[in-house]
Amino acid sequence: MKESLAAALPALAWLCAASGAYAQAEREAGPHEHGVAQLNVAVDAGEVLLELHSPGMNLVGFEHAPSNAAEEQALADALRALESGEQVFGFPEAASCTLQSAAAESAAEAHEHEPEPQAEADHEHAGEGPDVHSEVHVQWTYSCANPDRLTGVDVLIFERFPGTEEIDVQVASDRGQSRIELTRSGYRIDF
Repeated sequence: MKESLAAALPALAWLCAASGAYAQAEREAGPHEHGVAQLNVAVDAGEVLLELHSPGMNLVGFEHAPSNAAEEQALADALRALESGEQVFGFPEAASCTLQSAAAESAAEAHEHEPEPQAEADHEHAGEGPDVHSEVHVQWTYSCANPDRLTGVDVLIFERFPGTEEIDVQVASDRGQSRIELTRSGYRIDF
């Protein structure tokens, strides 16, 4: 296990750097774009690390703290579905990939009991009211028993979360780094 972790460290470092660069770019660029999510993927020695950043609107239809039981249930269901991984990714059966860990969190959930900062309170979408622009962040780690058969992964987020229209993907593997854009009609990442 130590050897696979050591082998995965360069990819993990890239994934963290990419995530930090995305967060910095998001702060500089201002509001995120509804319908668009970002996915970082690192593949190394049979380990697949994935990190999703998505506006809450894409996944649950709102970005504020849940204001009623239906919204609370929608957020809980979405986070549970994301953490399961089954409704999110499809790995080649021959690769024998299993989910090792997953963690999902929503900034709307975190802000639920916190007062809104003034800068956030002053922000408004055109014609909408104040909004916290909450993001959902999810991290998954998969381990694949047959890494030589790990040819890619299908990203099934579009099926489960129809508010997601596009996913900008950054991939780092032993073959190098690449960027691709996924849509409902093109949802496969080839390694």
